[in-house]
Amino acid sequence: MPEESKSLALPALPTFLSGRISWVEHLKRSLDRLGRYRWLVYLAVAAILILLVHGLYWLSDALPPGVWSTAVAYTASMSVLAVMGIHHVDLIARQSLLRFRPVLEARDEEFATLERVLTTMPAWPVLGCHLLALVVLPLLLRIDPSFGGLVHGRPLSDYPIYFLGWMNTGMIFVLIYHTARQLLWVDAIHLRAQSLSLIDRGPIFAFSSLTYSTAVWGIFYLYGFFYLFPSLSFNPVGLSLGFISLATILASFIWPLYGMHRRLVEDKGLALREVHQAIEATFQRLQGSLDVVDLAATDTLAKQIESLLRQEEYVSRLPTWPWPPGTLARLASVALLPLLLLIAQILIERLLATQMLR
Repeated sequence: MPEESKSLALPALPTFLSGRISWVEHLKRSLDRLGRYRWLVYLAVAAILILLVHGLYWLSDALPPGVWSTAVAYTASMSVLAVMGIHHVDLIARQSLLRFRPVLEARDEEFATLERVLTTMPAWPVLGCHLLALVVLPLLLRIDPSFGGLVHGRPLSDYPIYFLGWMNTGMIFVLIYHTARQLLWVDAIHLRAQSLSLIDRGPIFAFSSLTYSTAVWGIFYLYGFFYLFPSLSFNPVGLSLGFISLATILASFIWPLYGMHRRLVEDKGLALREVHQAIEATFQRLQGSLDVVDLAATDTLAKQIESLLRQEEYVSRLPTWPWPPGTLARLASVALLPLLLLIAQILIERLLATQMLR
């Protein structure tokens, strides 16, 4: 194969999108110097913000002194947890790409380019997400002036909540952008695979860990809102958006792997066709050996047919979805168990409210 045809031929990004990296990337690179201790920094910053915001609530009498609010804690720490989630997913993306490298046949510079576009967000789209939040936040406050019960008309606690609301809204948009961008690249990288094996499934499974982690983090953020802001559970619009968001999160696990699934279906069909052709040819040779009463050849051909039939059975049972066995069941349990608990909680609360009215 000519060297030019092996090139990944990555599309060139516009200069204003690829020239600078976002503040999220600068933060990730700084914390990467700490190795595994990076996660302690995220948790420490989240804890400090939770204590600081609670302190402002206590000083302003928005909360009785010493009383803790899970909604306030989640609001204070959400942006930190969002960056932490992006960082964690990007590390998994890098590991996934390394496991996929054997079937890419990419030169070092091409592989480095793939790693960059898969794990690095440019500056301008991230800035655009925060600017969009400046437009969306006033609309949210107009719909719900209490901001989920967090605003109490006390400037000392309200203004930090407005700032955190802007940051959190911006980070939600950043998460959506990051997820869409990264999973689009997963699909593009799958298309660049030079050689795949139905038997050696390690590289085929490489990116399922990334899409699984992305879906789990999305489920964590989504259910966090519904558990910590119970009013959403009684809002038809909020419930509808919640189910749509959950369906989108689950689709983010399957959709980037669908192209690989189709390719495996084609490869499996070709492998079965070759086996069937070999079986047919062996049957014809077996018939010829019977005609000449060649017992030795007949016995050899019968064993070959038996071996080919076992091969056909093995190939037929090979799965074509590129994730290890049990992955889909684990994701379903992560998605459905909290949902069932949430529905049970809503039903119990409505039942208790009905009995109190009686």
